[in-house]
Amino acid sequence: MIGLSSAVLGLALLVAPTFAATGYTLFGGADYVSPGNASSRAVGLVSNTTHPYSGIDFTVPNGATLGNLTALSTDYKITVGDCVGGSPRFSLNYDNNPNTNVFVYIGPTPNFTGCTLNSWQNTGNFIGTSDLRYDTSQMGGAFYDTYSNAVSLTSSHTLTGISLVLDGSWKTDQTVLIDNTNINGTIYDYELPTYTVTIAKYLDGVPASAALTGGASYPMIASWDALNIGAGSGSYSLGPTGFNNPNSYQATTSQLTQGASYSTSEVTNSTSNVLPIGATCQLGKYRLVGYSTGDTLAAAAASTPVSATPSFTDLTSNQYIIVWNESCTAPTNKDQCKNGGWTKFNTPVFKNQGDCVSYVQSNPNATGNKSK
Repeated sequence: MIGLSSAVLGLALLVAPTFAATGYTLFGGADYVSPGNASSRAVGLVSNTTHPYSGIDFTVPNGATLGNLTALSTDYKITVGDCVGGSPRFSLNYDNNPNTNVFVYIGPTPNFTGCTLNSWQNTGNFIGTSDLRYDTSQMGGAFYDTYSNAVSLTSSHTLTGISLVLDGSWKTDQTVLIDNTNINGTIYDYELPTYTVTIAKYLDGVPASAALTGGASYPMIASWDALNIGAGSGSYSLGPTGFNNPNSYQATTSQLTQGASYSTSEVTNSTSNVLPIGATCQLGKYRLVGYSTGDTLAAAAASTPVSATPSFTDLTSNQYIIVWNESCTAPTNKDQCKNGGWTKFNTPVFKNQGDCVSYVQSNPNATGNKSK
């Protein structure tokens, strides 16, 4: 997060894992649980009197067949009951027909019972396995069948669904945690989607640059609360070198989980060269005009700045903040007052062109032509 050290902030460039946060739906008594297998979140499946079954439906890759799937595996943890009654299992549905499935049983062979309790396990890749864990009885095969025979029996059918199912309560109550499910190389880690907030500095109506600022940096403060990084606060600067961002005078937060809160504001006390909104301008300083936000930088730039500190309480997309500053300036030549130029100065603010010209003629710091 922006503030504190880059290790805590996560503002060093991150390499995003090739995991999927979407592409599946939960059904029955399935719900999210925390923590997962060395992660923030997993899916909890239950089978009991209240919820006889639960599971996860996965998006089927286009053109997928059992024969061309490269991976079928998951991490699992039995916390109540056992592997029993053909549950838990992968279910491969064919032809959109509820009665044409191939089941792949999870647990130790040959009977798929006696699973280790309260310990994360990985099934190993069921594609190409020599275990007799494929149930092809609905496709004209055997209750305990081989992978190769399952491929043969399903070759003329269309794979239309892949599910992870728990429904063994007819034998005993079950609770199973599921994490890092690998379907054809796509790993479903069940983590919340993540987003970022990008903050940019604008000076006198345009993006700040080292040429405009003389290479100065501007202190900011921030606070955040996100499931993946926790809550915290800290400081950072908008300067000639972007922070976690290739652009000068821009900074981008670390990844924040969906629903996170984030707030940031510019420092305008005595440690900063920026004065608060509405303060009397002082030559050589800048004054905060306000903030604007948007779903894109262009949208934020098109928005009218407001004085309220930008604060997001339920992040559901990437967000952008622009910090608007104005230079504290005064005319040094009476010609600068002409043609409406007097309206551009704020140190001091002039009533009209004559007021501006009078300032130049009476101000010993004005170096331009003071003659009438």
